[in-house]
Amino acid sequence: MLLASLLVMATAGGLFMCLGDEIGEQAWLTQVDLAIAQFSYDHGTPWAVRLFEAITFFGNASTLGVVGLVTALVLAFQRRWSLLLGWVTPWDRFVTYGFLAYLGAHYLSDVIGGYAVAAIWLTFCILVTDRTQTR
Repeated sequence: MLLASLLVMATAGGLFMCLGDEIGEQAWLTQVDLAIAQFSYDHGTPWAVRLFEAITFFGNASTLGVVGLVTALVLAFQRRWSLLLGWVTPWDRFVTYGFLAYLGAHYLSDVIGGYAVAAIWLTFCILVTDRTQTR
């Protein structure tokens, strides 16, 4: 488990660093981001906008707060302390729901980078939670 976790974290970290380097140089990845953003803008439909607005609702602070609080209360009521610790540690939008790559909110490289960082953080939190449960 430890070796696999470290491998996931190293791979995701390497991906994140490569993305940052490519964007910093205004390289090919920036052109891909802009092309996808323009395609989304040109081909957006009212139902797609409503769909992504609904998805965005699940990423806003108040919704995340309710989901986080209810989950924490259930875990506390069940006295699952290590799982509760694991839940409150990685609690953010990337890990809880993921995020949007539409309507100019994020470019494709933002999404990939966000998932890479989330994978590092989530893997670390699972590793710590797993270690505390086995003790």
